[in-house]
Amino acid sequence: MPNRRRSRTVAASVVAGMLIVSGCAPRTTIRTSPPGARVIVDDRVVGTSPVTIGVDPSRAATPLRYRLELNGYQPLEGELRPSPAQHEYSFVLQPLSRGASTADGGGTDGDSIAARLRRLEILHDRGDITDEEYRVVRGKLLGDN
Repeated sequence: MPNRRRSRTVAASVVAGMLIVSGCAPRTTIRTSPPGARVIVDDRVVGTSPVTIGVDPSRAATPLRYRLELNGYQPLEGELRPSPAQHEYSFVLQPLSRGASTADGGGTDGDSIAARLRRLEILHDRGDITDEEYRVVRGKLLGDN
């Protein structure tokens, strides 16, 4: 019986250690004004703002690329460098100017067609839009209606 008790103690210790280690992963919170923006980090949708994400400690020296998207507002993108001193980020999204639209691949009137096509391809490659949505919007961008 002592071996069985010892095995349980060792197993409990391993599980407790795993919980402690996993609970120590650095967390970063991204907030937007207005809230509800889609948050994309390193080309992966991580949620809707406000959102808290875990940051791999091994990436401490590598910045995280982000993009914030909300209908009616200009997309915002850049890099974050989370640290123990800086783990919460807040962004104010700017409304689209009159006549601008995100229905054509996520761009504004000042974006080139090539930039809009590239963003559209990224959305399609990530699975954020269907093949049909991709085809329709690409056709509009290229004037193939």
